[in-house]
Amino acid sequence: MLTRAALFAELERGGIAPTGQRGIHILQRLSMEGLLCFGPHDAKQPTFVLLDEWVPAAPAMERDDALRTLAERYFGGHGPARLRDFAGWTGLTMADARRGLALAEPLLERVRGEDDEELWMARDDAAAEAPAQRAHLLPGFDELMLGYKDRSASLPAEHAARVCPGGNGMFSNTLVADGRVVGTWKRTTRASMVRVEATSFAPLPTRERERFEAPAARLAHFLGVPVTIVWQ
Repeated sequence: MLTRAALFAELERGGIAPTGQRGIHILQRLSMEGLLCFGPHDAKQPTFVLLDEWVPAAPAMERDDALRTLAERYFGGHGPARLRDFAGWTGLTMADARRGLALAEPLLERVRGEDDEELWMARDDAAAEAPAQRAHLLPGFDELMLGYKDRSASLPAEHAARVCPGGNGMFSNTLVADGRVVGTWKRTTRASMVRVEATSFAPLPTRERERFEAPAARLAHFLGVPVTIVWQ
């Protein structure tokens, strides 16, 4: 496992100057070719590892088996969701997405959404109890946002531009309460603490703000430093 700076140093020792974006493009090319992939961060720095050492080899699958497995896993983790959500998340054609859904259908439950739209979810999820109401500090590239073509179930359309400004594919961190995005947040890391600046779409009562103390405590435990929430 090496940081980007350490890999650039290795390129220098091999007679290849990483300046002028050359190093970045070399790492990108090696990653696209399946030699490298991202490892865990070292503080703020990304690291790279050999893909073959980091990701175990997977057995080869027949096409139908692969399509069925994709559908089972997607709807099991994202349901209730639409066929077009599945196609958009996987990059499959609609024909292949329909094929995968048809193969996985015995393990799925069909439900009806707004406007009588057809949605799918795992059968086990359909019988499960409703989860406890919770608040979350989610990162920008979380599946709650990226896992669906239509995000209106969790993100009100009038606030979409605040989560993805300019529609350029860069998502802000989200404040989520009971499955709905209620604002955004960003963090500032200092030597001995992290400051979370939270901005809600609409004024939140004190009791609603206090619900985010629990996820802040989880973040503090993960980072190993105190986390303070400041509401904007």
